[in-house]
Amino acid sequence: MASEQHQQLVKALMNALINQNRISIDNVALEGYATPPNLNGYIPDIYGHDPVTGLVVLGEAKTTDDIDSQNSQSQYIAFSSRIMSSGPQQGKVVPLHVIVPKDGESQLKATLYKLGLSNKIGLSIYIWTM
Repeated sequence: MASEQHQQLVKALMNALINQNRISIDNVALEGYATPPNLNGYIPDIYGHDPVTGLVVLGEAKTTDDIDSQNSQSQYIAFSSRIMSSGPQQGKVVPLHVIVPKDGESQLKATLYKLGLSNKIGLSIYIWTM
């Protein structure tokens, strides 16, 4: 079972994506919602799409103690390298939105740097804090 903090982070990111980015949420890892799809062995916390362009959007919530875990690192790599395989957005990078507690932002950036993903921050990886 996900921790209460993790659930709060998922809800905050879901609301931000809906309200600020106008994303339609298809699946979310919260009770009462359909479970997000398995993407090459990993399940994102949020799976949605831009209703105008059709671009898929992924979301991950990380508590401070999970930001640089081996599983999280594998998820960052897997989710940040996804490309649209069909539709009008075919060939475009699927954006990954990651939310962490405010005090975990520098830890997340350091982890992404260590993984060689820091060049994607602001381009296809978007960091949110709560």
